[in-house]
Amino acid sequence: MNLATRQSLNALNCRFYGERASEFDATRKHEWPGWQKTIDLFHATSDTEPTPVLDIGCGNGRFAHFVLNNHPIGAIDYTGVDQSPELLAIAENECIGSKADSLRWLKVDVASEELERAPLSDSYQLVVAFGLLHHIPSLDSRKKLISFLARRLSAGGTLAFTVWRFDQAERFRSKLIPWQEYNQHAVEKIDTNELEPGDYLMSFGDTSGTPRYCHAPDEAEIRALTDSLGLECVAQFAADGKTGDLNEYHVFVKSDGDSH
Repeated sequence: MNLATRQSLNALNCRFYGERASEFDATRKHEWPGWQKTIDLFHATSDTEPTPVLDIGCGNGRFAHFVLNNHPIGAIDYTGVDQSPELLAIAENECIGSKADSLRWLKVDVASEELERAPLSDSYQLVVAFGLLHHIPSLDSRKKLISFLARRLSAGGTLAFTVWRFDQAERFRSKLIPWQEYNQHAVEKIDTNELEPGDYLMSFGDTSGTPRYCHAPDEAEIRALTDSLGLECVAQFAADGKTGDLNEYHVFVKSDGDSH
């Protein structure tokens, strides 16, 4: 996928969340069951220092709310990163009064090179990317993202990300929009020759307004994303949604002997 198409797809998602942030937030208040399973697998490396947590694609901050208020893992030094200023404003408001040693929000275009320049450390004990991977255009960019997240881990740290299996759920397949149909009315058309297998457009709510770009990876792609991370896979499981399998979780640990 060329740069122009990656930028067009990313801009599409930025417009979507700018237009529908309030509506999206209203339907995204609940915690995911898979989060508790992830936290159950996590072991803080210090009993005395706050646990550094990095939440990439934090959206409206509901994982922050979960981990800070409902299922604490001790003192937290939390950083939430997202490219939507509208959702970040909601997240900050939702987490007012949360108990954390430190709580910060960063606006960063996580689907671009801007992420590499973000003021983030390489010593987080817990790094999560929930509901994000499907919004990153191109296999190359997804590889860079997962590699970036792995490099943010301290020794003994945990990385967890989800794959949204919307392509296997009829309620979401019915919301998919053919690319040709979108291009008939779009001001900025998408070059369909540059799309990769698993690339889709999805409507939201009443189907009016800007759709979302979403990607559904196959198992070969997941292996391509994770095989060279140098991390130990400690769990892979399905959870969430009405059927309990809408998200596929991948949890990795960086060995104590690894350097940053």
